[in-house]
Amino acid sequence: MAKITRTEILEYVVVLFKVLFVGLLIFIFLEIIAPRSVLSILNLSAWFIFCVISGIIVIVWGEEK
Repeated sequence: MAKITRTEILEYVVVLFKVLFVGLLIFIFLEIIAPRSVLSILNLSAWFIFCVISGIIVIVWGEEK
């Protein structure tokens, strides 16, 4: 089994915070565009998961360029 170093753990934590931050920004942006009209259709937790997945896509797309 490969040993995980401290720097790898820190890299994963940084990526996790990036994903949560970008997801939160997308969430706030969509909340400003469509206040409560979209959120009433979807459950709030499902909406936040969608924003986190969008954050992952944005970060991965940004890392590739």
